[in-house]
Amino acid sequence: MNIVYMDGNKEPYTTYDIIAEHAEIDTISVKKLIDKRKKDLEAFGVLSFEIHKPEKVH
Repeated sequence: MNIVYMDGNKEPYTTYDIIAEHAEIDTISVKKLIDKRKKDLEAFGVLSFEIHKPEKVH
């Protein structure tokens, strides 16, 4: 199981989706846990986020 990846700059990273998939829980649960423990997690490095457009439902 590989939940941490390296980008072209060799900076390790993971995402909500990757954690949720491997933990077999909903992404929203991962986001809530990360928000709750943000200060603790910042000891490991910078927390960043991306804003995604909601998908259109037809």
